[in-house]
Amino acid sequence: MLDQFRPNQYRTLGPLFEADFPSQAAHLFAVGRARTSSPSYGWDGRTHADRGHWVLQYTLSGAGYFTADGRTRAVGEGAAFLAQIPGDFRYGLPPSSDHWEFVYILLRGELVGEAWQGAIDRLGPVPQLHRDSALVRLVLHIHALAAARQIVDSYQSASLAFQVVMELHRAARSSQAREIEAPAAVRQAMRHMREHYAGLQGLDELAAATGLSKYHFARLFRHSVGMTPLAYLTRVRMEEAAALLRHTREPVQTIAERVGYANGNYFGRLFRGATGVTPAQFRRDADALPARRFPVP
Repeated sequence: MLDQFRPNQYRTLGPLFEADFPSQAAHLFAVGRARTSSPSYGWDGRTHADRGHWVLQYTLSGAGYFTADGRTRAVGEGAAFLAQIPGDFRYGLPPSSDHWEFVYILLRGELVGEAWQGAIDRLGPVPQLHRDSALVRLVLHIHALAAARQIVDSYQSASLAFQVVMELHRAARSSQAREIEAPAAVRQAMRHMREHYAGLQGLDELAAATGLSKYHFARLFRHSVGMTPLAYLTRVRMEEAAALLRHTREPVQTIAERVGYANGNYFGRLFRGATGVTPAQFRRDADALPARRFPVP
């Protein structure tokens, strides 16, 4: 698994090809993973050693805090903070938390700044990001590549940075932003789909999981999210399939079955409808192109 690490992998990996910087648009500066239980752990963004970067720090377990604009926010499991370095912010381990484990990535470039500021405007400086979201999976994957010394040149580094930018744009525009305000039954259904997408049989099962009638649930979900429950389920499956195509060499039929489709040809038609390319084309181009966007409301 991409997000399984040994204890000695709690470290910063970078700078990555800073002296051979081919693009002013997007560049991967460093990536790392850390776990702290020290009450003294904390950073001031105004005096941070790293300069001219944008940071995304995602909580894997425990909790930290992030203070900006006169407000302190908890950064618990499943939350991230977004910031520019240097900046008027602080973050650290609060007294109420016994530890904070997180993965972080630092990027620089004009496209990076636009993406970070757009995400902050839409989601706030401490957005909720699901552990299985494309963005979080990508950051964990980049860390795994860096730990294995498989980021081999500045061109690959810039390509990975561009993928992060595109995934952050998608997260900022996706229904995740709406989920925070969605009714409890809708949030429950979305969690159920993300956790059980491979085995879900249809609308009846989803409605039963929420305790609502099928028709009331369908209307409430569409009104809250902007798409039907089955369209949302399809997108979850396609995003998971894209990650498997990008990060594994499993056969397409196996991937189809893993995300909930017994018929590989049917899966291929759905995938092409969502991405504009076949699964084989997506896999072939995955290392050279930024992650493709899926339709969003």
